Amino acid sequence: MDDDALQAYLRALAKLPRLTADEERELGRRIREGDAEAVRRLVEGNLRFVVSYAKRFRGLGVPFLDLIHEGNLGLMEAARRFDPDRNVKFITYAVWWVRQAIMHALSGQVRAFSLPQKISGVAARFGREVAELTDHLERAPTRREIAEGLDISEADVDALRRIGSSDVSLNQPIGD
Repeated sequence: MDDDALQAYLRALAKLPRLTADEERELGRRIREGDAEAVRRLVEGNLRFVVSYAKRFRGLGVPFLDLIHEGNLGLMEAARRFDPDRNVKFITYAVWWVRQAIMHALSGQVRAFSLPQKISGVAARFGREVAELTDHLERAPTRREIAEGLDISEADVDALRRIGSSDVSLNQPIGD
């Protein structure tokens, strides 16, 4: 991850104004009328959320800046589809689009063979559970501890570990 680029991006986000619910609804109405500037303002007002949400998926094989980028694409799609008359905050609506975009990136870009999104979600839970157990136990968790934490079998833990392992070339020599 390019820390300088991330820090510059976060500094730029800090300068963007936050939007009130009334401003979001007004921007939503303008978007419905085809106002591209309203799309930009609605998206910019919610970019901080994408960074916060993308943090949940760090360490799963896609660079953090790429997760943010994909989440931003989901945010833009949500802005275009937002219905301000439904009396719901924009980010409540947008979280589904952001999540879908990030999950798509995780399932499609991580490996040579794509995983179904449902399995990518389980793999994400697996990664979080291992990290939380490691922090809590101050050591690497056992298969049994991971299985109990996720309410799955130890065989499933082994399968998830294999899914999370690096891709290997079929042309790579075995051994040395």
